[in-house]
Amino acid sequence: GWDKHSGQPLTPVLSWQECRARQLCDWTDQQRAEIKQLTGLHPSPHHGASKMRWWLDNSAVVKQAAVEQRLQLAPLASYLAMALTRTPNQSRPTARADASTAQRTLLWNRHTQDWDDRLLSRFAIKRAWLPATAPCLDAWGTLQLAGLAIPGRFVGGDQGCGHFGGGQPDPGCVTINLGTGGFISLPASATSTAPPGLLLSLASSDHDSQQWMIEGTINGAGAALSWLQQRYPDTDLQLLFRQPLQPQPGLFLNAVSGLGSPFWRNDLNSTFIDSQTLSQRYSAVIDSILFLIQIQLDRLQQAGYGLERIELAGGLAQAQGLAQRLADLTRIPVLSVAQQSEAERSDSSLTSQTQPTIQRRADSNSEMTARGLAYLLAGQPQHWNEISDQPAATVLNPTNNPDLQQRYQRWCEQIKQWLNQQY
Repeated sequence: GWDKHSGQPLTPVLSWQECRARQLCDWTDQQRAEIKQLTGLHPSPHHGASKMRWWLDNSAVVKQAAVEQRLQLAPLASYLAMALTRTPNQSRPTARADASTAQRTLLWNRHTQDWDDRLLSRFAIKRAWLPATAPCLDAWGTLQLAGLAIPGRFVGGDQGCGHFGGGQPDPGCVTINLGTGGFISLPASATSTAPPGLLLSLASSDHDSQQWMIEGTINGAGAALSWLQQRYPDTDLQLLFRQPLQPQPGLFLNAVSGLGSPFWRNDLNSTFIDSQTLSQRYSAVIDSILFLIQIQLDRLQQAGYGLERIELAGGLAQAQGLAQRLADLTRIPVLSVAQQSEAERSDSSLTSQTQPTIQRRADSNSEMTARGLAYLLAGQPQHWNEISDQPAATVLNPTNNPDLQQRYQRWCEQIKQWLNQQY
């Protein structure tokens, strides 16, 4: 939050990983269904509304600003867009919230395209404390940098931009972007229905149209490796990053930063099963990420969505063996858009399982969010792949891996027991 008159921050920033206000999200099934119908999202303390309410309940400075009618509550993107840009007369722009980020607060109605009075009432947040909403693609002021005047044209979420990292996604093509967290996206429409536990998210918008996606989230992707590194501070996990994964690593029940879709639990502690050595635990963490992907793809397929290809990107996608293991588990061809193709890696067993490089443009540095943003700012040109200067990528076809399939089934059984034991 900040002072709407002076622009001065009133609170520190709360990360999406912060769930200190989880008790505010203790809703009935009927209430959860209503919130999902209005917002497209699964109610979770990872979203912004409970964080705003927490500040209102626990910060004297925020309470006083509310009383004096100078309080502004909004996502960080809104504050940065306001604070870093200027209008043509060099004044600070009025704060606004882009539609994609506004949706993530749990206060934005996807049908009316505005803040929703029922949702505001649920969290006891006044509309006057929130900025107006705007499309992602809009005039967002001018950034003065190094003597240049750079027009602000887009404000939105990284997961939405990553959805367009390879250009316009094809129907049936799942995009998976693995960074600190992981995002799974599939093209959708405003009238699509997300499978249980998954989200209907606004990827981008302008004044004339919106683009939606079915989204799944994995909170503990790269964050899970950071969690593991903290437990082995004397060992550099980067040494394992380029080594083959263990064939029988045991299991990891991954609740790092909370268990995201399709389970949505924030009260669990991560645990290893039959995994003892560091190399086993590293491989079990990688497998847990793949298993969390698979269970969400299962939900999509059960809901009737046809999945023909996976496009994989993000820093974590460069881990040795991960892309081939993903193809084996999902039984869907995987287009690897990490910095190096599996065929180029030194491990001969992986090299023999890959097909020749195909001539498709892909991301040489795994930065799908930046490439997706470039595509949106360029006006979503039809021939983006020919003009975006991306090198070729590699497609990996599934191979028979019964041990991996069996471990996934065992993981599913352990997850069911784990969740039931935690109630």
